[in-house]
Amino acid sequence: MKTRAKPTLEGIPTELRILVLKYLPDTHTLHNIVRASPACHQAYVVARQEILHNLVSQSFGDVDIGEAVCAVRSEGLFASEKTNRERIIALLDVRRRPQEIRKIAGKRSRADPDGVDEYIKILHLDRKLNFILQDYSLNAPCPAWMDTDKWKLPLDLSRAEKARIIRAFYRMQTYSNIFGDRERTPPMSRSEGSRRWAGKSLKLEEVWMLFFATMPPWEVEEFGCVWAYVRSRYATFFLEIAPYVDELKRQHPQPPHPCLIVEEPGMRPFETYHSNYLRAMISLGPSVFNKILRQQSNEKRRDLIFYLLLLCINFDWDWSDQIYVGTYQLVSPADRLERGDFIDWLLSLPALEQPNEGWFWFWPPGTLESALNEDMFLEFGNFKGRAWGYALWDEDRLEEWGADDELEGERHFRIWSF
Repeated sequence: MKTRAKPTLEGIPTELRILVLKYLPDTHTLHNIVRASPACHQAYVVARQEILHNLVSQSFGDVDIGEAVCAVRSEGLFASEKTNRERIIALLDVRRRPQEIRKIAGKRSRADPDGVDEYIKILHLDRKLNFILQDYSLNAPCPAWMDTDKWKLPLDLSRAEKARIIRAFYRMQTYSNIFGDRERTPPMSRSEGSRRWAGKSLKLEEVWMLFFATMPPWEVEEFGCVWAYVRSRYATFFLEIAPYVDELKRQHPQPPHPCLIVEEPGMRPFETYHSNYLRAMISLGPSVFNKILRQQSNEKRRDLIFYLLLLCINFDWDWSDQIYVGTYQLVSPADRLERGDFIDWLLSLPALEQPNEGWFWFWPPGTLESALNEDMFLEFGNFKGRAWGYALWDEDRLEEWGADDELEGERHFRIWSF
C-alpha cells in the first residue's frame, strides 16, 4: 500500500500559501521563505501588500502605526528649508491625531501606510528600533542609589515597557528627521551646510505646540528618557575614541570642522566641544544610532563617529531647550486631560495611555494643574531620573529597585545633569 505524500508549501494552493505568509512572525522569516521557495515567492508577489500589512499590524499591537508612518514620511523633511513648513505642519497633524483621522476618512487614511514601499520602509525602521531596544535591555544605566554589583542585565522587559520605549523612539526619529542634524555624504554643497531651523520654517514655540504639547506630559518624559539613554551611550563611545582625536588632528592640519579647533588653553579640541558633539550625534536620530551600534568592532565604530562628526554642523541646543517658551498649555488630543477628575479618569484609561508609577511618584498627586506646574518645565530635560528611565518602567520593577523613595525625594532635591 502506497503511503500518501506529505503536503508541502510547494504543493498547496496559492491561496493557502498566501495565508501562511500573512501570519509569519517577522520579516526575516518571510525573506528566507520567499527566497527559498519559488512558489512562495509567486504567492508573495500576488499578495505583497496584504502580507506586509499583516506583518506591520503584528509589529504594532500596542503602538499606533501612525507613529511609524510619520517617522518614515519625515525623512528628508528638513525644518531648515522654509518651503517645508506646510508639509511639516500637515505631517505632525497626522502624528497628533491618527485615530481621529481614521474615523473621519474610513478604511484608508493618511494616518496609515500608503503602498508597498511605505510598508517596507516601516518594517525596516521597526527592525532598527527593536535592535536599539535590545541594546537598551543589555545596557540600561544603573540608578545612582543602587549597588552596581547587584545590577543585573539584560533586563527582561515587559510588553508595556517595550511599547513605551518603542513609541518614544519612533517619536524621536520623527523629531530628528525634521529638526535634527542630517547624515551627509561628501562632498557637501553649500546648501547642505546648516540644519539651523529656528525662525526659518518654524519658531520654537510652534515646534513645542505642534510636537510636544500634543502629548501628555508623561509621554514627553518617556521621550526624554530615551533621549538620555542615547546620550549616555554616545558618552561612553566618546570616552573610547577621545585618545584618537590627536591622531585625527594630525591628519587634518587645517581643521575642516570645529571639533578639531582648540579654544581653551590646555584643553583638547574634543573636550572643548564635548557637549555639542553629543547633541549633534543624538540629533541624527535612532536610525543612525542603530548603524553605530551595529558596527562590528570598536575601531569601526570610532571611524564612523569621527566621519559623522566631521560632516555634521555643530549642534548647540538640546530638545529640552524648547520648553522655555512661556506658559505651558496642552494641545488636542492631550488637552482632554484638562478636567477636574483628572486622576480618577486617568486610571480608567488603557495601561499604555496612563503614566507609569514613576511619574506618579515624582509629580505630586492631584489635578492636572499640580502636575503641570512651573517647576516641571524649568526642569524639563534636566531631571536626573531620565538617566535611568524613570518614566519607562513598570511598578514592580521600580519597587524592586527601591525607586519610590528616591523619586519622592527628588521633588525637593533636583539635580541638573544635562
